[in-house]
Amino acid sequence: MQRFAASHPRVRVVGVAIDDTPDAAREFATEVGVRFPLGVDQGDRVADAYGVSGLPMTLILDRRGRLAATWAGPVTGMDLARLTSALRDS
Repeated sequence: MQRFAASHPRVRVVGVAIDDTPDAAREFATEVGVRFPLGVDQGDRVADAYGVSGLPMTLILDRRGRLAATWAGPVTGMDLARLTSALRDS
């Protein structure tokens, strides 16, 4: 995810930690080198709103904030490029 974020500056990558505390999420992000914004879903509002039933889950939103695609499980840079390519023209 970090490599994709760095190589696709026109795509805004935001991480959301679920079932975690802010301190633990920041510590983990630092350990693994996350440099994109990271939020914490306290109270599961984001997970509930998007129907997240398992982790990891990748959600692709269009420029208007509408859900454009989902990906359950680990995701590769090639997967992300394919999932976001349709958004270039929107």
